[in-house]
Amino acid sequence: MENRLCNLLGSMKSMWNELEIYRPHTTDATLLRKRAEEDKIFQLLSSLDSTYEDLRCHILMNIELPSFTSVCATIQREEVRRKVMNIGTSTSVPEARAYITNEKSYKGKHPNLKC
Repeated sequence: MENRLCNLLGSMKSMWNELEIYRPHTTDATLLRKRAEEDKIFQLLSSLDSTYEDLRCHILMNIELPSFTSVCATIQREEVRRKVMNIGTSTSVPEARAYITNEKSYKGKHPNLKC
């Protein structure tokens, strides 16, 4: 576990160093704050699992990146939507439909038959 953590931290440090190469150096406080907020947004979005890929793409496709607060609110709304719609459970929708179908008994001329 410790070795995996060291590898992850080393990889992150390498990526941060590469990012610094592509960004022009500045001492402008406003630009530095904007970069720090963007970094937080990118870290947050990259930490989401693959079920959030559509949401991640939607956020990143904007012409201008939304604020960190706005991104957090968007993710929270998606969480609420998934809970209300019962999305994100371990059973997929086709599997859930199969289970529901298997539970129903036929109530016609032959009650011992099941769908």
